[in-house]
Amino acid sequence: NIFTHIERAQHVLKLIDAAREHNKLHRVRMTIETKRFEALVPWCKFPDEPCSFNQSHSFLNESEVFALETAKSRLHTHNKERAGIIGNWLSHVNAYTLLLHDPKLPDLLLVLEDDAQVLKR
Repeated sequence: NIFTHIERAQHVLKLIDAAREHNKLHRVRMTIETKRFEALVPWCKFPDEPCSFNQSHSFLNESEVFALETAKSRLHTHNKERAGIIGNWLSHVNAYTLLLHDPKLPDLLLVLEDDAQVLKR
């Protein structure tokens, strides 16, 4: 979730509150804990150079990410779109890595995007 998108964070919190109320109503014994991960927002200037991002918030550095990109995607993707793709992917990698290294990792884990929808039957 990008920090400036407050409405998206509020949307997810409403979904979680609804799930807690559902559990309470139906006497489901399950604690729902939340953890929010900040999205990485890279910027890309040139197709033949790595995109830049705050590396202190990432498990991979700019060179490692650049090495994982295909030449085709670098050359044929507009810099703004390329930055979005890399930011999305890198944000997910970081969130999953942090969760897997958490000593308090729960038995059950649900990862939601900030634009998730829950439908009632």
